[in-house]
Amino acid sequence: AIHFRKREFPNPVGLVKYIGEQGSLAKIRPDHSVVFARDWPNAEKRLAGSAVVMTQLAKLAEKAA
Repeated sequence: AIHFRKREFPNPVGLVKYIGEQGSLAKIRPDHSVVFARDWPNAEKRLAGSAVVMTQLAKLAEKAA
């Protein structure tokens, strides 16, 4: 799960759109955290996949600036 500082994201519209594009692989929890469900077979793949998700979220946040 990903928790945002102060439960805020600089580009909420972009975040909701991104989560919607993920289909059943992402959801927003009641505490405003975001869960990404993936089936990565090992730690190396999990780390690489997590880096991709974080990069995409960072790009979304930058678009708000």
